[in-house]
Amino acid sequence: MLSGGWGVSDALAAAQAFARGPHGARLLRPAGRDARGTYARALRSSLPAEGDDGPFVASHTEAGRADTRTFLRRALASGVPTIEQPRRRPTLSVRRACYTVVMFDLDRIGGPGALADLVDEVLGAGELALHIQRRGAAMEKKDDRSPVTEADRAVEERLRGYLARRYPDAGFLGEESGARDGSGLRWIVDPIDGTRAFVRGIPTWSVLVTLEADAIPAVAIAYMPASEDLFVGFLGGGARHNGRPCRVSTTAALDDALVGHGAIQQFTEAGRDALLLRLARETYTQRGFADFANYRELLLGRMDAVIDPGVKAYDVGPAAVLVQEAGGRWSDLAGRPTIHGDGFVASNGLVHEALLALAT
Repeated sequence: MLSGGWGVSDALAAAQAFARGPHGARLLRPAGRDARGTYARALRSSLPAEGDDGPFVASHTEAGRADTRTFLRRALASGVPTIEQPRRRPTLSVRRACYTVVMFDLDRIGGPGALADLVDEVLGAGELALHIQRRGAAMEKKDDRSPVTEADRAVEERLRGYLARRYPDAGFLGEESGARDGSGLRWIVDPIDGTRAFVRGIPTWSVLVTLEADAIPAVAIAYMPASEDLFVGFLGGGARHNGRPCRVSTTAALDDALVGHGAIQQFTEAGRDALLLRLARETYTQRGFADFANYRELLLGRMDAVIDPGVKAYDVGPAAVLVQEAGGRWSDLAGRPTIHGDGFVASNGLVHEALLALAT
């Protein structure tokens, strides 16, 4: 139940009513890439798309573009469910090796409008990365031989600065700039998840932002600029992809499952070569979509599970929130509900235990 006794459909109807505007037009959605501003793309994370409540026509005027920032904030505020309960920290329990969290109170970060602002900032960071990619970004290798580019550093600097200004007491963890201690809130940023793909022009890279609340992943934004895929979710508020609710698959048996995996090198460096062979023998089929693209397919119900043995918290924080809100389950390879453990497994929940058994 939403605040004031509203249901989700009521809130979405209110958002659509605002989107129609005084002339009765449907959602302002640009017709082509040239007209497609960052704010307009953000709208898709907060309002239903075609198939949820009828088609949205492509109509984007100059006046509409000028007012899109206000539109985004109000539409997201109307369309995001807020569970009515006393203001308190999230209530936690552990079930099936995954946190079950009643909700995350968005007021801890300034409310739905603050989430809309953050989505906008992530979209702007994605545009910055695209600009750098198009003009050419030289790759360097860090001490651990992982790649880094100008875009990694520029995007993280932009997001870290924004978060420091908005949330000066919160902690921070970034792939490039490291950690900063703070309050019970901590922002985790992977500026370019998939730098190897980024430098080669493969459209699987993304900008990832996670909020940990009291050490629990609570808010997630994952933006894939090259393919224009935007995922937004928070605990208790659901997960949406370009305006549509995310739902995991219903495949119940591992021998019927399509399982995604990270780079083969992840398995060999983690000493888990044998796991690759078990996946080949025990699952129906396997696909090695790179970077966040694995989790995109899981969240869209086209893949049944993902196993990543060599990842860090900034790689998988958004996946933890989004998969849980889409009805799935996540853990490390030992079955523990943490993004800071031994690799990462996400699934539709139905094949999770069987997949963990392969990893032991």
